[in-house]
Amino acid sequence: MPETPPTLLDVGVSLLRRTTSGRVLLARCANVVHADLLPDQLRGPVRKELEDAYAAVAVPLAPTVVEKATQGVKKVSQEPLAVTPTAQVHAAELDGEPVAVKVARPGVAATIRGELSLLDILAGPIRMVFGALDVAGVLSELREAVMDELDLEHEGDTQSQVRRALRRLDAVAVPGVHLDECSAGLLVTERLEGPTLAEAPAADPAKVARLLVEAHLTAWSGAGLVLTDARPSHVLLRSDGSIGLLGTGLARPVARDRAAVAVRAFAGLADEDPAGFVAAASELGVLPEADATAAHALLRELLGEFATGPARLDGPALAEMSARASRRVGGLLALGAKVTPEPADLAALRMLVQLTATLSRLEVTEDWPALVTRASIGRNQP
Repeated sequence: MPETPPTLLDVGVSLLRRTTSGRVLLARCANVVHADLLPDQLRGPVRKELEDAYAAVAVPLAPTVVEKATQGVKKVSQEPLAVTPTAQVHAAELDGEPVAVKVARPGVAATIRGELSLLDILAGPIRMVFGALDVAGVLSELREAVMDELDLEHEGDTQSQVRRALRRLDAVAVPGVHLDECSAGLLVTERLEGPTLAEAPAADPAKVARLLVEAHLTAWSGAGLVLTDARPSHVLLRSDGSIGLLGTGLARPVARDRAAVAVRAFAGLADEDPAGFVAAASELGVLPEADATAAHALLRELLGEFATGPARLDGPALAEMSARASRRVGGLLALGAKVTPEPADLAALRMLVQLTATLSRLEVTEDWPALVTRASIGRNQP
């Protein structure tokens, strides 16, 4: 009797556990996926997996490594501001001004680049689940995204672009980048003051939620840059009520015109008539008309009140949504076999998932389709 082909989940979990890149990915998820987001049966095992991975790879760098990498700056703090799986951040000074220096973890970039060929192992299982997907294009996009994220000089260039794109938003700040001081292993930026959303509650959660949605839509529709790494530790709560956004240098390029169409698709879920959603899905080229109609019904069921009006977005609400999805996995897989997104759309999906998880920390009740539509309209007004 022939062996059963390995499932996408089996192969994916195996790669995550036995490769450096997999452990880094799990560790990065640890700061995004908090316990309340998970259904009860997954909460303990998943959290343990993520926390174990973080403990294994987010080890503080030796002081000599930091000293060698930051020779061009002054007064580098001994204690790091942040320790991540791929880098470490310290407070410092440059020309008398406060800066943050991000030092790449030695050897990680080379190791992960060497493992990127292992992504080809996923090609077969992905085709089994997502039969219409451009698998080669998707894997190529993943490789490029990983290589760009490991290059701190590239991160600095991208952050500068995002800063220009968001400067029209008075209550959103992106740290300026000292490009002349940056290299593949070092990023030097302006240092903004204030606790992060991971460290303190927002004084005005509804305002922060609105600003986050507006900033992400502005970057995409205005500059063609999708902010992929929204996480509570990247949202600074400033004393004047504005917010600072860190991690914007990890943005990915996605066609600007797809932003407005994606907003129309989301807004179309609020209507029982699927026509608006189907038209947007067709324009995006992600689903045939008949399948888009089925997707409209299924997504409305999974999203519940989030699709139709005001709803409280918090951890328990997302956990309940996940539970509903687990009960409709057959329908989701059937649609998954038909979807044909552009490879770059993966960045938009990542943005949606991480931004939603971050917004859930604010525990705001909002008419989310209306908020997204207002932010989109506001972005396109002169």
